[in-house]
Amino acid sequence: MKGIVSFLMLLVFFVLFCGSMYAQNEKRVVAVTFDDLPFVNHLKFSPQDQKERTLKLLKVFENFSIPAVGFVNEYKLFVNDSLKNDRLSLLNLWISNNLELGNHTFSHPSLNKVSAEEYKTDILKGEKITKPLLAGKGKNIRYFRYPYLQKGNEEIKKKEIENYLLNLGYINAPVTLDNSDWVFARAYDNAIEENDSVKMKMLGENYIKYMNTVFEYFENQSKLIFNREIKQILLLHANAINSDYFDELCIMIKNRNYNFISLEEALTDPVYDLEETYVGNWGFSWINRWAITQGRGKEFYKDEPEPSEEIFKLAGINY
Repeated sequence: MKGIVSFLMLLVFFVLFCGSMYAQNEKRVVAVTFDDLPFVNHLKFSPQDQKERTLKLLKVFENFSIPAVGFVNEYKLFVNDSLKNDRLSLLNLWISNNLELGNHTFSHPSLNKVSAEEYKTDILKGEKITKPLLAGKGKNIRYFRYPYLQKGNEEIKKKEIENYLLNLGYINAPVTLDNSDWVFARAYDNAIEENDSVKMKMLGENYIKYMNTVFEYFENQSKLIFNREIKQILLLHANAINSDYFDELCIMIKNRNYNFISLEEALTDPVYDLEETYVGNWGFSWINRWAITQGRGKEFYKDEPEPSEEIFKLAGINY
């Protein structure tokens, strides 16, 4: 009898051990999204430079088989109400590389600062060019991304826009891996203008280290809320630092045991069907929104990683 009990205990231990090893070795997954297309700080970069940097990004998507989605602000396609073909060509590069484009509004307004009617107008204006571009390739415009990740600081307005987007057939594109790549980007753009390659290298290396802490942080936050790691959605921007360092960022992500998936596949995770009730000024990760909905306070996200004071200073942003 003791032999049977010992055998069963060993069997249970073996199953638990194998389950633990499987959990450790199980692939994480992340969808990659880029905001503020066709390019950030386009006034600082020549049309040719924007094209070359866009092509660099697209090459990394190809090398790592990343089905990225780019979110467009169509105001960037114009100069003095005149459509610029060189900027439009950047969107065509995304589409011709079989990538999806989404609506990020026309002028990138904060829902906290405009009326619901103004916001609705900006949503419709933000699809006028992108929608037919996609249709010309047999594609639909499916996703909407809130500028600044702000869904409104008034409950009535928040619900009104949610319903409006639903009626238009848009799918909200949430973000779980929120970050401050834009701070590094501003500092990096300044270093480019200064022709300071040493500073550019320092910023790029620190950017990768910072993003590693972001991934680790939200992986742990996910486990605190859901007792597991969810299918993550990463927000980045179409900017110079990402055009130069996105390949290294992808290597870091792969080293964290991730596979790249589409936004469509990420949204099959049941967590994205959960209600989030946050109403307020902040635009942040949906993991924070779900935590607040569960009744967790600011203590839950007080340790979210931020760039160092030095990086803010180099970006020219008050820390």
